[in-house]
This record gives sequence, structure tokens and C-alpha cells, in this order.
Amino acid sequence: MTDVNDKTFTNAIIDLDGKRFTSCRFENCHLRYAGGECRMQRCYVAHGCVYQFTGAAFNTASLLNDLGLTAIQFGSGSPAQA
Repeated sequence: MTDVNDKTFTNAIIDLDGKRFTSCRFENCHLRYAGGECRMQRCYVAHGCVYQFTGAAFNTASLLNDLGLTAIQFGSGSPAQA
């Protein structure tokens, strides 16, 4: 995994797969996750960020949503709002 430390992301598109984020801040970002290895430790995700789940991550998020185990709201093809 690629380590990303002490970085602030603003108005950016971030692919989460294959990265370990430590003490990072995300502001008004589009966070994309496809189900690969990813870690986020001591990070802050500000209101206004959106998440996009694809592939295996989308399948897992959909199942958890169907089981009532998450509060993620899925729209018609649009990313989930933070």
C-alpha cells in the first residue's frame, strides 16, 4: 500500500484503493472506493464530501444497506453524500 500522511485534500477526486491515509483531512472531495485494501487512521472527512462505491465495494455497501446495517443513501448512479 502507498502511505499518505498529514495531507489536506480540497476539491479533489481521491481513489482510496491501495492507500493508507494517516492524519489526513478531506474537504469537499469525491472519494472513490472499489473494494481494494485501504486504511484511514485519524482522518477527518468534512461534510460535503461524497463517496462513490464501485465493483465489490458497491456490492458490499448495497448488501449492508439492504440488511439495514448502514445509513448510506443510494441515488440513481450518483455518489453517496457524506
